[in-house]
Amino acid sequence: MQINFITNKPALDGSYNVNLYLISEAENGRPALRKTPGHTLKVTPDEDVEVRGMVVMGEYLYAVCGNTFYKIDLTFTATSLGTLNSSTGKVWIVASDTSIMIVDNGGDGYYYNSGVASLTQITDADFPSNVNSVTFQDGYFIVTKTDTNDFYISAIDNPASWAVADTDEVEGDYSYLKGVISVNRRLLFLAEKSMQWYYNSGNADFPFEPIGGSYQDLGIFAPNSPALLDSSVYFLDSKKRVVRTAEFSYQVISTEQINKKISSYAHPETAIGYGLHWQGHIWYVIVFPDDDITWVYDVTTENWHQWASGVDEGRHRSNCYVFWQEQNKHLIGDYANGNICELDNSYTDNGSSILWQRTSGSIYQDNKRIVFNYFQADVKTGTGLISGHGIDNLEPPYCILQWSDDDGRTWSNEHWGSYGKIGEYKTRVKFNRLGVSRRRIFRLKGTEDTEFEIYGAFLEAQMGRN
Repeated sequence: MQINFITNKPALDGSYNVNLYLISEAENGRPALRKTPGHTLKVTPDEDVEVRGMVVMGEYLYAVCGNTFYKIDLTFTATSLGTLNSSTGKVWIVASDTSIMIVDNGGDGYYYNSGVASLTQITDADFPSNVNSVTFQDGYFIVTKTDTNDFYISAIDNPASWAVADTDEVEGDYSYLKGVISVNRRLLFLAEKSMQWYYNSGNADFPFEPIGGSYQDLGIFAPNSPALLDSSVYFLDSKKRVVRTAEFSYQVISTEQINKKISSYAHPETAIGYGLHWQGHIWYVIVFPDDDITWVYDVTTENWHQWASGVDEGRHRSNCYVFWQEQNKHLIGDYANGNICELDNSYTDNGSSILWQRTSGSIYQDNKRIVFNYFQADVKTGTGLISGHGIDNLEPPYCILQWSDDDGRTWSNEHWGSYGKIGEYKTRVKFNRLGVSRRRIFRLKGTEDTEFEIYGAFLEAQMGRN
């Protein structure tokens, strides 16, 4: 019989797919679970530091690595352009056509443009102290101030110039502002207990005014979690759920199991969010750095999966993301080693193997004993490598089957099955004589550096005695 093996729903033990995402139509026309992208090193501006944020302006990539601000050209050559007062933690970094502005976690503001030789700290006497976010809209750089409801706007396309009169207080319940994001020429202000939308009214005295009826009694829990994706903002809300905005309302997109996991984390308030488009899919990525895990919501299929690096299910290496249109490259900044890498179909994390894993639902029948004759995985075969696995007489790539008869508390020994050297398209990934159980879940996994897709699974079993 065929068992439901390619859903992205959580298994009985609460686990989600690891480094596998659901696609509705593979090359053979069937839905499948496909391996998540790997990445390849492009440049290391500074070693053994956190890549804290990146932005593209013109034909150049700009990145904050540790306490240093870098300009990176089309050949991926990095040039230092100055330093910040802090060296760790996410930065808010935005660009107009001609200027870049940065806000770090120390509350300082910085700017860079062609008129200055290097990154410069904003010293205008009217620039607020202790700011906590920045965005850009309609020629203005807009910042919010920590422990207040106040926001401030710069002079037109000039992040170095600020005026004492160019400020306002966001309406609401007076919970403190945590961030501001520009969405389709509207401003979304996110506070501890509420959110409020503003628009540019064109008022000569002060251009930004609240939009009537847009106030919501829902705040943000993780200030670094917001990400803009196709006109919606995604973030971790004040109830520790992942939500997305829908016009002037919101929709909860995290599942019961995801909510349960987030609530169990020691420091969910440190979550970092970003969004990307990947081969026809739209992903909201939320990283919990202090809890060593990364989750991805696939907007296209409305499903979740875990995105991990290496073979131990730890957090993904990405700390920030940018799409560099001039290069047509998806780039991530590493959280620890200063690497800026390109997401690709290399199926490794800069040369290191990646674990993928899928756990089935529970298989049982009226609490009767079941004899499991064999399990066969329907996967893409014959995908060995040109060098290493899958050439000449070297070993073909393998996947691994385990099972649990106690709802995922303990697991069987590993059972290895080949999915074929290059060209061995008729390989059967079959595991025989799997014992007896009243209730069982199966787990298929692997770490080979090859392409891999799962289309389904088949099980031959028969009822035994009670």
